[in-house]
Amino acid sequence: MSKLYPAVVACAFVVMSMAAAGCSRISARTVTAPPPPLDIPSPPPRVVETADAEAPSPGTLVDAPTGAAPSSRRSPTRIETPKPDPPKQEPPPAPPAEIPPPAEPVKPATTLQTTPPDREPALEQEIRTKLAAANRDLNRVDYKALSNDAKLQYDQAKRFTTQAEEAIKQKNLVFARTLADNAANIAAQLAGR
Repeated sequence: MSKLYPAVVACAFVVMSMAAAGCSRISARTVTAPPPPLDIPSPPPRVVETADAEAPSPGTLVDAPTGAAPSSRRSPTRIETPKPDPPKQEPPPAPPAEIPPPAEPVKPATTLQTTPPDREPALEQEIRTKLAAANRDLNRVDYKALSNDAKLQYDQAKRFTTQAEEAIKQKNLVFARTLADNAANIAAQLAGR
């Protein structure tokens, strides 16, 4: 027990000195009161107009107040007039026995051409070349190995090629060229991965 007693005394001394160090401040702390809350003004009063249950019928006239300037607010009083009886419906006339066919078949509207007619074959060949390059690049890509984002881009490029083919059939070469450019750019990026 003689060996243990000095160790216990030393530990007690260390604990007491640490506790005394925490209480050794000369000045006491003062607690300051929090600042008073801000004065919040009360909200302005609300004026709520109630909507009438029935809308006035189309032929109803309301007498305007005399001598006063017209007001943008709706008058609280309303003059009710009786609603007229709905008109009696007559049965529709019998359709004619036979409808004659139109004299000429209706032609679909032509598309606005922004490409000169002499330039069309060259532009169509350029578009088809870009579509072929896009399809070649897309065929080189392993669809299963692509990430979800890359799969979306692949699908978008396929849609662009399909839409470009449709635009060529409709002779909308400007739109077809834009679609072919987009498809070729996406396909080249996917093939380069």
